[in-house]
Amino acid sequence: MPEALERLATAEEADDYYLFKADNPISDTCYIYYPGGLVHAEAYAPYTADVAQAGVHTFLLKLTLDMAMMDVDAANDAKQSEFAKANCKNYVLGGHSLGGIGIAMYAETNQDDGLLFISSYAHKEGLIDKHPQPVMLVYGANDLLSTEEEILGARGNLPAEAIYFKIEGGNHAQMGHYGPQNNDGEATISREEQQKILVEKTVEIIQIMSEQ
Repeated sequence: MPEALERLATAEEADDYYLFKADNPISDTCYIYYPGGLVHAEAYAPYTADVAQAGVHTFLLKLTLDMAMMDVDAANDAKQSEFAKANCKNYVLGGHSLGGIGIAMYAETNQDDGLLFISSYAHKEGLIDKHPQPVMLVYGANDLLSTEEEILGARGNLPAEAIYFKIEGGNHAQMGHYGPQNNDGEATISREEQQKILVEKTVEIIQIMSEQ
């Protein structure tokens, strides 16, 4: 969407990611974001830019063929950057939809990061049910692509302490800026309101991670 391309101009571009720097960081925990499946990274520029404006250095990953499962270790590209080495002590990994499967697969062998599943959930039993860092799931009540029934039905795949938050009136596609999505539910709140709540919850898990 045009709004996404406009906000992208505020990022620094590297080969493997876009970096949105926080002018006044609230934490030395940084955020690394895996886009949804077959969605260009640029569609998440407004969200990741807003997270940075809220005080969190944010990396928006460019994934191979726009598929997290084909680029599970993409977070390492951000972590190994000179900026990350100088500014990031800890990390929270976020992922929308299939991006959430990407962070679950990454976390199977990398247990130091907090995890934020957005319209997503851990897809496999025994993968990260003992994950030692904070885990949060944020989803839309009107999402018909990652439904509440599916998300809550997979509770056993995550630690018992995982935090669940439902955005009333939210759907799947409004977590990004790529337009409507086939077979999704209809949102009854605006994209701006849905993403405002999403940013607030993102900052919340960043703060929880920072207190570990």
